[in-house]
Formats: sequence, C-alpha cells, structure tokens
Amino acid sequence: MNKTVEPDYLAHFKCIGGDCEDSCCIGWDVDIDHKTYQSYKNVSDLRMKKQFEKFIYENDWITDPNVDFAKVELTPDKKCPFLNADKLCIIQKHLGEKYLSNVCTYYPRTVNKVNGVFEMTLSPSCPEAARLILLNPNAMKMHEVEKPGKYPIITFDVDQKSKQYQKTLVAYFSEVRSICLDTMMHSYSPIEQRIYDLAEWVDKLQKIHNQKKTHQTPELLLKFRNKGFEPGIFTSVALKDYSENMVRVLLPVDSETYTKFSDEASRGDFELGEKIGRASCRERE
Repeated sequence: MNKTVEPDYLAHFKCIGGDCEDSCCIGWDVDIDHKTYQSYKNVSDLRMKKQFEKFIYENDWITDPNVDFAKVELTPDKKCPFLNADKLCIIQKHLGEKYLSNVCTYYPRTVNKVNGVFEMTLSPSCPEAARLILLNPNAMKMHEVEKPGKYPIITFDVDQKSKQYQKTLVAYFSEVRSICLDTMMHSYSPIEQRIYDLAEWVDKLQKIHNQKKTHQTPELLLKFRNKGFEPGIFTSVALKDYSENMVRVLLPVDSETYTKFSDEASRGDFELGEKIGRASCRERE
C-alpha cells in the first residue's frame, strides 16, 4: 500500500469520455509502456491484434520503459486511431480497462514523490479536472489515503535534503511551497493580484539562484514571513513578456483548443496587467 497525499476533489474525478468538449486522444502523443506493448503483441482478439500491428511501433527515443517504450501512430488529423466516432477508446471497449497503457490509465492524474511522501494531483489540461480544481472553494484541502500497488509513473522524485540539492532552490522546496499555498488560500486581495504577487516573488528567488546567491534564500523567506509581499507593480509590459515566455515553454502543443486559449489568455493578461498596475499606483498615492 502507498500512503498518498491528495486533494479532496480528486476522489470525485471521473472521465466523461465522449461528453468532453476536448479530447486527450486528439493532438497529443500517445505513449505505450513496455508491459502494455507486450500485452498487445499477445492479445487473442485477431481484429485488435491487426490494429495494434498497424498503428503501434517501438520508440527509438525511449526515456522510460514504463512510459514511452512504444508509440501510437496518429492519423493525419492528429487523432488516436483507436478513438471511435463517439470519442471513446475501442481498446477499452473491446478488451477492457486493464489493456490501457500507463499514460492512458493515469491521465490526468500526476504522481510525485516529495521527501519520501507520494502526492497525487490532477492536471488542469483536462477540462473535467479543471472544473473540479477551479470551481471548488476547498481545492487546497488535502487528506492522506492508502492506495494499492506501485505507481508506474512518478513525474518528480525529490528529497530536498539530498546532497545534490544543497546549493539549489530545491533545498527550500517545502518552505517555498508553504508560502505559495498560504498566499493562494488567503483572500487579502483578488486572486489575480495574488498570482502576480507570487510570480514576482518567485522571479526574485530565481534571480538570486541564477546569480549564484542561493545562500540568500533563507533571508528572502524570512523577510516574507515577517512582512509579506512588498508593494510593487507587475507592469503590463513585464506581464506580457511573462505570458509570452510561458507560451514558448509550453509549445509546441498541437491542440487547436489550447492554441485558441493561449491567444485569448495572452490578450487578457495584457489588459489585466494594466488594470492591476493602475490600481497599485492609486494605492501608493
């Protein structure tokens, strides 16, 4: 059994399949782990066996056999060939859920291991997960559960006390995350302002790390604990640069929905930055 910390909303997540306004089987690579790949080669259903032989190939650039030992060849319009007209998976329909790959089984769940403790969350790239996260007033509420078996995919495994992190920001991971969570949970200002306050503060942390001054991190953490965020303006220009940098990091994502959202969010962020900047100026006067 694995002791796992997870948000309360995770227990309520259920894939809505064909009713979803988007699809994780369109515009995204579909990875197949080694164990699932072997089960496809040995499947007794001849019709499905032919489909597997046609559309699944071994990956020449494996990063983890539990994740991407093989890949699914997408259709010309970037769809998984195992997706039917109702946007449902024919592998699950004809063979059962146990024949899904690790990636398909766990998405949008993400498992990390922090200081020896497993943590599971949902990725907001899934619309149904995003609704559970963003529309839940208690989204930050966590609890501990016990889950059977081993997690096949662990995205990050971090022990901040490890020697390899002694001179990096990872050594202060718990403290930094605590400040981020406390800030997001408190309603001292609009959520937009809190997000940009955090972005500016994290940017300061990153700068002292880039300048090889990570030893100054405890001082910056203590300063925050004593005084909170310093008054500042995250100007519209800085905000636009920040948004565009984030889009560059996330691209290329071959999703029409994501591209449309990114364009709208970038324009919205620029307008919001000007609004926040004007409000901050008025407060200082």
